[in-house]
Amino acid sequence: MAISGKLPDILRTYALRFNSPFVGISELAEYLHRYAQRNMVEKPDCAQYLDVSESRLITELEALESEGKVELIDDKRKGKMLFIPFFFLDKIARQYDSIKEKPELPFPLASEIPQNFSKRFLRYIRINTDFTDLEPETGNSTFLYQLGFPDDTPALIFPGNFSTDQMLDFAIAKLRFFFQKDELRDFIQKKLLTANPGKEYSIRKFMLTIQAHSSEAMYTLKKSGDVYLYWSYLCSVVKQEFAKKTEKMNDEITILQSIFIIEYLNNYYRNTTQQSIQRETALKNLDLALQKPPYYFNKAAIVNFKDSRGVPLLGQYSQEDLEQFMQEKTSTDGDIGLPELLSFKTGDGERYYIMLEKTVPLLISLVNDNRKKIRDVCLKKWYHLLIRFEQTDAMHTDSAFNALLKSLCAEYVPILYSLLSASFISALATNKRITEHQAAEIRRIFSNDRLLSYTDLFMLNRQELLTDTKILLPFWYTIPVLSSIIAFFIRPRGKGKDAPKRDTVQQENKKLDQQTTKKVSPREIAYELQSEFVPEGKSLQDCIIEQLDRWNTIIDPVIRKQNTEDVNAFIRDQVKLAHKTQSFTKLSSDRIHNLAEAITSTSGLSKVKNRGALKLYTEYYILWLVLHSV
Repeated sequence: MAISGKLPDILRTYALRFNSPFVGISELAEYLHRYAQRNMVEKPDCAQYLDVSESRLITELEALESEGKVELIDDKRKGKMLFIPFFFLDKIARQYDSIKEKPELPFPLASEIPQNFSKRFLRYIRINTDFTDLEPETGNSTFLYQLGFPDDTPALIFPGNFSTDQMLDFAIAKLRFFFQKDELRDFIQKKLLTANPGKEYSIRKFMLTIQAHSSEAMYTLKKSGDVYLYWSYLCSVVKQEFAKKTEKMNDEITILQSIFIIEYLNNYYRNTTQQSIQRETALKNLDLALQKPPYYFNKAAIVNFKDSRGVPLLGQYSQEDLEQFMQEKTSTDGDIGLPELLSFKTGDGERYYIMLEKTVPLLISLVNDNRKKIRDVCLKKWYHLLIRFEQTDAMHTDSAFNALLKSLCAEYVPILYSLLSASFISALATNKRITEHQAAEIRRIFSNDRLLSYTDLFMLNRQELLTDTKILLPFWYTIPVLSSIIAFFIRPRGKGKDAPKRDTVQQENKKLDQQTTKKVSPREIAYELQSEFVPEGKSLQDCIIEQLDRWNTIIDPVIRKQNTEDVNAFIRDQVKLAHKTQSFTKLSSDRIHNLAEAITSTSGLSKVKNRGALKLYTEYYILWLVLHSV
């Protein structure tokens, strides 16, 4: 059975009663016997001390020693001895209680520590290194701090359960007492006014704050700002005045110790405030960097973000700050649904981050920027198939065509594909954070809160793309006899599963030949005229879509589609009428320009605002109609 936990308190009472921190084990055992006899009635648990042996007592004291509350010493003359640190620790604590009542009393100095005081209960710290790192525990008074200063100012001591703020409070209280001498206060104030002309009101208010209350003065010191300069200059003036003296009085030593504490913490709080401002600014720059192109970033890119000066942001904030920022941004907030920062993975497992409000604009931008790439890749694939008299389901069914576009997107635009496949994509259309500001943009990629198909996203028409591919084939592919002979030698022997598709190619080529036997000249002319109308690097389809987006600015997708179809139908009717009155066998660029001008000048199209875009669209569409037979 262990001895009562009251033993440390009994030892503290013993040391105070006999005015010594040292006691022999046998003497302590006898004292415990007498203590138990006197207090057993009022304190029944003291009965365990009646017959406690020295060996058992030593065992219990060793346990207290491991806790840092006592120390066992082997004395050559007296044998086993016990050192009770509370004797001197309590004495220092009582001195600070007195200083609280009478600030004029000096700080306890390290020179007051007895020579036989065990160094185990003394921790050395410096004012400019460890002073701000104090982490006191409630009731932790089992050791003393010895605080050293940079010059020959004597070190002071204070209890281990004191905080930095407590020592600062003592220091300011001593400075207040120092300022009670009018001549000293006026001298310091005059020095401050001389060094800071034009700030008389601020300096007088600063001096009054110090005199009023320590807590107010401490607040001004901690918040830094312009007051930092006043504190700094005040400390400098006081140190200069007392540094001149070779021998200093106790009160002069005390005020110097206080000034060192105030000066160091003034610099510390100022640096802390500046670092905090720098950190907050860097985190704001991080937030801004996430909203800049390309809008999606992996961890490596985020870690390497820099500010406008080219200085890395990581370093202005810590790695922990960055992780906390990412955690907060990627966490949901209440009923909003999606977090402010979204994350998605690409096919290779790389995780990327994108701001919520940038997701829809990025999707639209990626779709617009890569529409031509996807179209060209698809056209090239189909060309290589048709040139070998082969076909795929994607040429004949919309579902297979959509699947083809999806696979091409995954291969050639992996970021777009990963975004479209992300788990959060279905929630974008109904998310409260973006629907209020991006409702129009959302309708470009969603219909009835569902993501559009890849066919609709890229605005590609399967039949038109197939027709454009066939136009690129050599002319003899449109002549049934020649194409049959070529196909006989090119296609594999026997009838596999692709044979019906090849037969279909022949049938379509034959039909195409029948349709174009008499109209081959206009189509060839139109094909040659493309170079005059279509800029290099673009296709006719790209130009049509580009000008369509410029003149048809209606947001609602249903109305937009209907409006486009009405205009196309009107243009087709006018082109057919022009073809009947004058054949396109003598088609020229001037005729296309004139016809487009005549069409767009009609009253039916007068309400279109961007007439220039509409005219270009009409020219491109006329060319497309001739290429695909009017």
